[in-house]
Amino acid sequence: MEDKLLNKKILPIVLGGGVNGYSAIRSIYETFNIKSKIIEYRKYFSYYSKFSDYYFVSDPKSNPNEFVEKLIDISKNHYESKKIIFPTTDAFLIPLLKNMNRLEKHYIFPFSKWSVVKKLIFKDKLYQLCKNLNIKYPRTQKISRIDDLDLNIISFPVLVKPSNVVDFETCFSGEKKNKIFDKKERLIKYLKKRFTTKDFKSGFIVQNYIKGGTENLYTITTYTDKNFDIKGASIGHKLNQYPPDAGTIRSGYVNWKEGLFEDTQKLFKETGFYGIANTEYKLDQETGEFYMMEVNPRSGVWNYSCYATGVDLFGMSIKEHALDKEIDFKKSNENIVWTIENKDRLLKQIKDTPYHEQIKNEKNINFIDPRKNPDENFKYKSYLFINRLREILIRSLQDLNPSVIEKIKNVAPEAIT
Repeated sequence: MEDKLLNKKILPIVLGGGVNGYSAIRSIYETFNIKSKIIEYRKYFSYYSKFSDYYFVSDPKSNPNEFVEKLIDISKNHYESKKIIFPTTDAFLIPLLKNMNRLEKHYIFPFSKWSVVKKLIFKDKLYQLCKNLNIKYPRTQKISRIDDLDLNIISFPVLVKPSNVVDFETCFSGEKKNKIFDKKERLIKYLKKRFTTKDFKSGFIVQNYIKGGTENLYTITTYTDKNFDIKGASIGHKLNQYPPDAGTIRSGYVNWKEGLFEDTQKLFKETGFYGIANTEYKLDQETGEFYMMEVNPRSGVWNYSCYATGVDLFGMSIKEHALDKEIDFKKSNENIVWTIENKDRLLKQIKDTPYHEQIKNEKNINFIDPRKNPDENFKYKSYLFINRLREILIRSLQDLNPSVIEKIKNVAPEAIT
């Protein structure tokens, strides 16, 4: 534990109450023995945690001004503390950065400004950086209207994803962000339908689909200091995700892989980025080469896997930005399975991958679900137990009818995350 008297003046503010946000408040408490405040516009399981207080705000996507005003009010109610802020989704990150001039006198921002972050978060800008730095990335085209599509640039199958995720989620709530197409006709039909939506302005990235399954998606999760040097790094790959073809991680295997650290460090040095980030690459199963897919300049859903393997991302951030301490380099030092999936279900879903037998038969491997916290209160544990039963039911229905989960997700998001 850090010095408790010193840390009474530190107040971590975590934007987002899902698995990502809960993992943040858990690791912060385990390091510093201090409670955080979760800021959310929906009720998640973390609402019942004893390690944080829960504040409701307006949806930052639809009411950014109200969201910012609420943050200012919260700050004024805790004027005696150093308030350090951690967004866990793009929906929180982008309005936060765009209003930094209004908020930075109230909060410590342990990450770069919008002028830097937008170079990483918008795919067309990111891939231009990759081109300049000789970092491999899929052959890609940005389109803002259907006439921009040039099928001579790309080849099928293709992956289509929004250039601006928040813009897409605002216009097409509940829809899958990333889709794979193997036919020209289906691709054009999809794009035409989306481009008829008047408020959707940012467009799509269309790129060659890199061959390989979910287990070929690698993430390096990092903490980069104010000199743009990576001080903490953990590397692992997905085991399964939802949706299965292009979605959010459900289970991952922490397993250090050479070659990703150097390109990621080069990218952050070039852009002048500091803070927590997770950067995703895909391993081409035919060539053995890694391709840059995206950068999320914030914590990722499986950030607790870093903490569990010796890389304390939030601890590093608080020490440097709130306590003015030097940060020593740390890298993930053991292999674990991070999962919010039932173990038997996970093994069933990865039965055709090279990791099935290894994970099934490895006696000493740790399975870590960040939500399962023995130090939590009874109310939290009871709610989580009921919630997990509902999750099992939802997943069973999903196996029978995949469309069911999308309908339930809009009603009860905490059941999924």
